[in-house]
Amino acid sequence: VEMLDQVGREAGVKIQIVSTQPESSASKSTRALIFVMHAEGTFSQVERAVELFETLPIPSTVEQIDMSHDAGIWSLNTRVRVLTTATI
Repeated sequence: VEMLDQVGREAGVKIQIVSTQPESSASKSTRALIFVMHAEGTFSQVERAVELFETLPIPSTVEQIDMSHDAGIWSLNTRVRVLTTATI
């Protein structure tokens, strides 16, 4: 979670974690968490957040990106899958 917050700080936006849920898996050693997040800012800030999510230094995949623009503010809704060996 700290790493996801760091993305927001580096991009200049506040990352809001909307939901977190474990992904069902057949593997007992590796598990995945799905994070659904939201952020708002300028186009550059939101685009930078996407770039940082795509290059997290942990095993992860950006599964969904939704960017929209309304009244001068860009919104980002994204879904990121993060692998972990921790017990969930």
